[in-house]
Amino acid sequence: MSWKDKKKFNAIIVPVLILVPIIIIGFLIYDYTEENIRNSLIEEQIKIQEIIGKGLGNNISSDLKLVKLEMSLLSETEEFEEGLTNPNAIQKIKETYEKINSITPITDVILLNSEFQIIGNARDDIFKIAGYELGENSVIRKTISDKKSGITAGVVGNDSILRITVLHSINDETNNEFKGIVATVLEPRQLFAKHGNVYDVDSSFIVALDKDEMYISNPIHDLIGKKYSEYFAQTYFGRNQVQNEHYENVFSGEINSAILMDNRLGEIISTGLPIYVDGELEYFVFVITPTDIILSKTQESLLVEEIKNNLLLIAFALLFIVFFIKRSKKLEKEKLAVIGQLSSNIAHDMRNPLGAIRSSSRRIEKQNTQQNEIISQEIARINRSIKRMSHQVEGVLNYVRTTPIIANSASILNMIKYSLESMEIPQNVKVVLPENDVEIECDPEKLEITFVNVLLNAVQAIGNDEGKIQIRIKEKKNTVVVEFENSGPAISEIDLPKIFEPLFTSKLKGTGLGLSSCKNIIEQHGGSISVNPNPVVFKITLPKKQNYESQ
Repeated sequence: MSWKDKKKFNAIIVPVLILVPIIIIGFLIYDYTEENIRNSLIEEQIKIQEIIGKGLGNNISSDLKLVKLEMSLLSETEEFEEGLTNPNAIQKIKETYEKINSITPITDVILLNSEFQIIGNARDDIFKIAGYELGENSVIRKTISDKKSGITAGVVGNDSILRITVLHSINDETNNEFKGIVATVLEPRQLFAKHGNVYDVDSSFIVALDKDEMYISNPIHDLIGKKYSEYFAQTYFGRNQVQNEHYENVFSGEINSAILMDNRLGEIISTGLPIYVDGELEYFVFVITPTDIILSKTQESLLVEEIKNNLLLIAFALLFIVFFIKRSKKLEKEKLAVIGQLSSNIAHDMRNPLGAIRSSSRRIEKQNTQQNEIISQEIARINRSIKRMSHQVEGVLNYVRTTPIIANSASILNMIKYSLESMEIPQNVKVVLPENDVEIECDPEKLEITFVNVLLNAVQAIGNDEGKIQIRIKEKKNTVVVEFENSGPAISEIDLPKIFEPLFTSKLKGTGLGLSSCKNIIEQHGGSISVNPNPVVFKITLPKKQNYESQ
């Protein structure tokens, strides 16, 4: 073979010998990467679904508690003393419907006499059901015979549609004689869809069963009214053993996730949990997501990676790193989305009970005709607590809805004092205030939220031990430094880098949004916040004047 032939041969064989291993390694790495990404995405989705499931359960439970409370209050209204069919009683029912429907969507509020005959309803212009008698086997009859109130699922009316009914008996105040029933009627799919929308979950991926394991909300209409354990449902799902074990775990009272094969959607991730209302088991809710929806997000990127792997291993390695950087950013966005969902959950879950407490407080205040001093003091205390809790809800929401700062000249010492007045400092904790003071341009309300969060963090760190919080104000030329030193345990090296991250908390209770919200507020003011681990000192640096152009 001539020198030229050898040169041509080498020019062909050497690239082949280099490219073939690169292509093989590229394919192997691609397969490994695809599997890892798939597992990572599924694990992340399971975590997100469990958070969503808990929030969904809390919101539904909160709504049903509110409806039960309103039915209890309605059953005791003085309008019913004049007779159930008097115009004032019907008007009261309509007012109650408007009140509840402004908070959560309901179908109707109905009134039944002692013979279980519907004698009035709030939406009589749409649902002509007056005069309709409930049958002997009605779920309402069974529930009301066992106790004064309850939540049922069954047919109410003459259209054979299964609905949720929250009911309460009306009894004579003098002899406790049964006079009738007031009940709120809800569409199951509408109820679950409302709360699913909060978490961007399509109602077609929410399945609900009542405490008797009967489907009350399901995208498959034929399953509604059927029990999961009975022949029809079991035949439909092909007696799926994995699914049966998953459902049994949820029916036993625990939150459970599983990867199932569904004969309609293919492979799915299912997360189920029980829902309790006032301590009683009422429903089981399942959030499902087809894995195709999750994995489709990465298919295009993986295809690009596969093509480039066949060309050059170095290029693949670089793109592999870039891909994972992008994926990390995507996971961070999903994490922040969960924070927003969690914050919405907190706001919704607290506002409903606060509304009920506020309503009850006003009712007690109206009935305090003798102006009893102790009752008046307790009502005032309740109202202050309601105001404080509402303020905290807004503080959490500050993390997800950044509003412009409203700058005013304010005293740092006064803001610290106001913050201390809005919270309870335990007797075992001594707070030492600074002797000096500095006025700065800032949004006092936002900074007070920050100071409350930092002080609360210090109090929780000290716990039940004797401890001290030392607050210092240090004035510099253009900035002011506010230091909060506490005598609690040192922050570990593992926790230190994550202390201002959203959702990070070392406590058993808490959302992990407090210090993250502080960081947002301080940076919005053009300042910075840092922490020294031992002794624990939170250092807040703020400019004396605000730069309005940067805002």
